[in-house]
Amino acid sequence: MASALSSRVAIPSSLSLATNSVQQTGSSSRKNVALAVRCEISDSVSVSSQAAEEKWTSTRRDVVGGAAALLSAFLAAPASALLEADEDEALLEKVKSDRQKRIQKRGAIASYKKETEYVQKAVYELSKTGKAIDTADFSTASAVLGSSSWIANVKTALSTVSKSPEEQGEAETFSNALASLQSAVSKKDTEASKSAFVTSASALEKWTSLTGFSDQVKGL
Repeated sequence: MASALSSRVAIPSSLSLATNSVQQTGSSSRKNVALAVRCEISDSVSVSSQAAEEKWTSTRRDVVGGAAALLSAFLAAPASALLEADEDEALLEKVKSDRQKRIQKRGAIASYKKETEYVQKAVYELSKTGKAIDTADFSTASAVLGSSSWIANVKTALSTVSKSPEEQGEAETFSNALASLQSAVSKKDTEASKSAFVTSASALEKWTSLTGFSDQVKGL
């Protein structure tokens, strides 16, 4: 029967050796066997405990890390929401401010009736000059640019309306370009005339945009 049991159960070699020692040496050997068995069990328990401890440490680290990430996300979400709210509030304030400025400009423009007429007249005269230059009709261009009344009036209008440094800068650019246009046309210099014409028209267009006159003046 013992033989049959041995064939079914694999006895560790250390235990087998200890059993042989018991059979040979008696009581003293049995103590050694017991000690050997306890040591083996202790080692096994120690290995198992170490593995369990490592698994716990790893799992705890993952859980703590995950919790920290969730906490960070939780804390960041309200901050982001507050930031977006602040940005929306700032944008809303800017829209209100821009709208108020446009209303004020429209009110101011309405009071510049004579200046609006002067600028509109200048646009018409520049248009005629441009067409004349395009066909090399310098006599017509010279006649238009030789009329000092509309040129003086538009310069006065730009000077009166311009308030900001940028508006004043465009007004000055227009005045200088117009002088260059007169000089180029008098010399019948086609290329210089076209260049000065483009510069003057562009400056006047930008000026009307800056001052809010773009809705009042046609042709630019």
